Amino acid sequence: MKTLWLFLLFSISTFAQDDVLEFIKSNYEYNINLIEETYKEHGVYLKLRDEDRTINLEALEVIQRKHPVAEFIAKTEVLKKRFLKDLTPLEKQLLEKYPKQSYYVAFESYFALSKTKEIYKKDYIGKPIDIADPKVDSFKHTYWSHRLTTNINSEFAKLWFTARELREHTSGLIDLRDNSSGYMDMLNNVTGMKIPEDTFMDRLLGASVPSQITRKQKYGQLFFNDHGVIRTTDRID
Repeated sequence: MKTLWLFLLFSISTFAQDDVLEFIKSNYEYNINLIEETYKEHGVYLKLRDEDRTINLEALEVIQRKHPVAEFIAKTEVLKKRFLKDLTPLEKQLLEKYPKQSYYVAFESYFALSKTKEIYKKDYIGKPIDIADPKVDSFKHTYWSHRLTTNINSEFAKLWFTARELREHTSGLIDLRDNSSGYMDMLNNVTGMKIPEDTFMDRLLGASVPSQITRKQKYGQLFFNDHGVIRTTDRID
C-alpha cells in the first residue's frame, strides 16, 4: 500500500510539473508573436526561425558549456538562500525540476551583472552603479540572456525568462504587454538569445558580444520602460 501511495504521489508530482512546462511553453509561443510585432513597430526585425517560435521541452537538460564555478554552485547549493530570495514562484518550480540548470542561471546572472558594472563604471565614478538606469538594465538583460542561451541552451533560456515574467502558474494565455517593465525585459531577453557567440576574430575586430550589445543600444535596437511606455534605447536622455 505504501508503495502504491508513493507511486501515486510521484505520478501527481510529475503531471503537475509537466503541466507547468506546457503552461510556460504555450505562453512563450503566444508572446513571441507579440514581441515580433513590437519590434516591427519600432523598425527592428528579429529574423525569427521556426525553432525560435517554440520551446523544445525535450532539450532542457543539456548544458552546452560547463563551468567549474557554476558546477560548484550547483553541487553545493551555496547560493540557494540568496538565489531563492530573487525568484518568482514559477522560477522556484523550475528550480525544483531542473536544479543544476537553475544554479547555472544564478551563476550567469552574477557574471552578467559583473560585466555590466565593468562596462558602465566609467559613468558612475565615485558612486554606486544604478542598476535601474535604462542603459545599465537593458545591457544586463541582453547579456544575461545571451549567456544563458550559449552556455546552458536556447530552450532553457526561453523557458526560464518566460517563467520569470509570467511569475506564477495560473491558467490560459497571459499577455506580457500588460506589465510594461517585465515586457521590456522580455524584449531585451529575446535580443540576447539571437546574438551568436563571438569568435576570436570578432573580439579582435571590436565585435565582441558586449560591443554588439552597446551598439544595438546606441542605435535603438534595445528597449527601456519610460513610465509605462516602451521605447527604444536611442531615445534615452
